[in-house]
Amino acid sequence: MARTPQQTFHHPRSSPGPKTMRIIAATSIESKDQPMPDRFSSNIPSLTSPATHGFSVTPSDTLDLTEVTRALYVGSGGAVALRLLSGQSVTFAGVAAGSILPVRADRVLATGTTAGSIVGLV
Repeated sequence: MARTPQQTFHHPRSSPGPKTMRIIAATSIESKDQPMPDRFSSNIPSLTSPATHGFSVTPSDTLDLTEVTRALYVGSGGAVALRLLSGQSVTFAGVAAGSILPVRADRVLATGTTAGSIVGLV
């Protein structure tokens, strides 16, 4: 596995005295060479552990999501109308772009949803 040499750059607007920023390029490991390590493989998944899967969400008033979510990521802000796992429908108004809603939802409703680029996290 070849490593990229370390490079040093001098910032053009630096104050007197050299200030350097070191950039170390990452190298990728081919899956055929060595499996990627997973430090959490022995942990039991829970609602507070990180998501392990994601899928694109298309809001629909009639179709359920492919999986019940652990959370929803909202890429472009707006309102998110959804049905919780309990069956209750709620609308989150004014959700900011880049927000994560920690909700167990089985449907994101088209009616009332103005946010976009929604990703279901499992």
